[in-house]
Amino acid sequence: MHRFIIPVFLLFSVNVWSQAFCGLRDPVAMIEKLYPDYTSFQSIVRTVDERTREVVSKELPGMVLHFGELGRHTLYVVTDNDGVLGLVHVRSEQSQWGLVEIAWGISKDLKIDGFAFQRCRSADKYKLEVPKIQAVFNGKRLEALKSYYDFEAAAPTQTYTNTIGYTGELGEVLLKCGMKTLLVTELVWWQDIDTIESSFNTFEPN
Repeated sequence: MHRFIIPVFLLFSVNVWSQAFCGLRDPVAMIEKLYPDYTSFQSIVRTVDERTREVVSKELPGMVLHFGELGRHTLYVVTDNDGVLGLVHVRSEQSQWGLVEIAWGISKDLKIDGFAFQRCRSADKYKLEVPKIQAVFNGKRLEALKSYYDFEAAAPTQTYTNTIGYTGELGEVLLKCGMKTLLVTELVWWQDIDTIESSFNTFEPN
């Protein structure tokens, strides 16, 4: 099967040469992990600004974006021969092991399709990146993930830890990162997502 990496400037008036703070280190490998049947992908670079940070703080109390998360970021649009399979976005979350980077597969209607750790110094990542826990996240929108978190206590709910069968810090990191990723993706790329199907379906790669 041939894989196509299509330059986004053919479709979007975006400065794709700008360096995004948090992108895929190995796009082909990570996208293939999240969407094994893909044939091509494109990238859309947008700016996560201070206003985005303010909205995240309001919608997810106690979960601020650290300043390193602001700036240019990349959303990857993954396609096959029939159209758009999904979106891939990488976000980082602070932890006792330093920054944890997680790549999220997201459907066009902003539901989780899957996740994969891109950078994590904790060996527990192998306990979490398994089908049982993937299934807890898959198909969930932001509101569903928020129900797993007690914002007053600033901690995951007992239901969440019982469901995933894990009580370590990395489980909380995963949940917080998932919530932030869905919210930031909607806030920053909503105009692109609104038009993404028609734009990508009308383009024929050379």
